[in-house]
Amino acid sequence: MDSNNNNPSSDQRAVTDLDSSGFGYAARLIKDTISGAAAGAACVIAGQPLDTVKVKMQTFSHLYRGSLQCFLQTFKNEGLRGLYAGSSPAFLTNVAENSVLFMSYGRCLNATKYIFNKDSIEELQPIHRATAGSMAAVVATLVICPTELVKCRLQAQAQLTEKLLGEGIPESQIPKKMSSLKVLSTVTRDEGIRGLYRGYSSMLIRDPGGYFFFFFGYEFTRKALTPKDSQPGVLATMFAGGMGGAALWTVIYPLDLVKSRQQVFAKAEQRGFVRMLIDIARSEGFTSLYRGLSPTIIRSFPANGALFLTYEYTKKLLG
Repeated sequence: MDSNNNNPSSDQRAVTDLDSSGFGYAARLIKDTISGAAAGAACVIAGQPLDTVKVKMQTFSHLYRGSLQCFLQTFKNEGLRGLYAGSSPAFLTNVAENSVLFMSYGRCLNATKYIFNKDSIEELQPIHRATAGSMAAVVATLVICPTELVKCRLQAQAQLTEKLLGEGIPESQIPKKMSSLKVLSTVTRDEGIRGLYRGYSSMLIRDPGGYFFFFFGYEFTRKALTPKDSQPGVLATMFAGGMGGAALWTVIYPLDLVKSRQQVFAKAEQRGFVRMLIDIARSEGFTSLYRGLSPTIIRSFPANGALFLTYEYTKKLLG
């Protein structure tokens, strides 16, 4: 028997050495970051209008009979621009969040491989990948919180103005249409850097558990829809992404509602996370915690379908 069959060839050793080197690590890091950024951009383009409806239903649900009326009224009063309100910070949020999320996810997959004593990442099951996604989400919260605060403020700006007028505040004292930079500067001026992290405790409770179900829903569905020894197709990847998004939002929606209210309303109205959650359920009913869930679940399929499709194919394109 040829002894060469038992030993890796020089070409194989070169690839292994390159992959384990600092250069190989940096290349994987860059590839994951670029793929995540592209995925985040695709997610905003596909899902921003229904995300605007979600935020309005979470913060000013008493103004609308339901999600459809909220969508139609926003389009009637504010046009397509109103449905895409907050797109700039949403774009920044999603690009930043998904860059960090998928960069961290790649590293956490390696850690998970060692934790569960697997020889390669390919051996990891959906439950293992979901664990890696949960770990990666902790890192992503540090980036997403400030940009999501700005996005929520811009999305609910028209309703927030009506609220302030109803409280007797003169119109001259209420800021007109604000840009992302204006919201950012106003918050830092009035509340300092800490103000940009309003709602962070809600996000830290929300995201690790939520992203566990996000990645599990995606990986489990994608594996179930893909025949053995085949590569997942476009439709399977998009549908799996939608299922991952639907799983995430079904689990975390009440927590996200509290986070949105903490980020939109004035500091004087702030309460602790648990107290706010209990007060909303007590004063508005348990079902109020799920107001706006319908457009969010619908949004999950185009938005998260586009996110995962772009992520997977960008990684393939980058090699």
